[in-house]
Amino acid sequence: LVGSEMCIRDRNSTLHQYILKKRLLQSKKLIENNVPIAEVCTKCGFNDYSHFFRAFKSEYGITPKQYHSLISSP
Repeated sequence: LVGSEMCIRDRNSTLHQYILKKRLLQSKKLIENNVPIAEVCTKCGFNDYSHFFRAFKSEYGITPKQYHSLISSP
């Protein structure tokens, strides 16, 4: 196994899950920088908004829009 594969397997994660988590982390950064959510979706490699929406909510427990509102609140 290659080093990164070992790291992924050690965490009981598939390659798909690893990539998805990286995309979602990037999406949070873009949302924090006020990039429109539809643009965040495409920039992070999601083919459709519904997939992005479900993945984000599943990972973080809130929708991308709710996250944006949460971090924008004083």
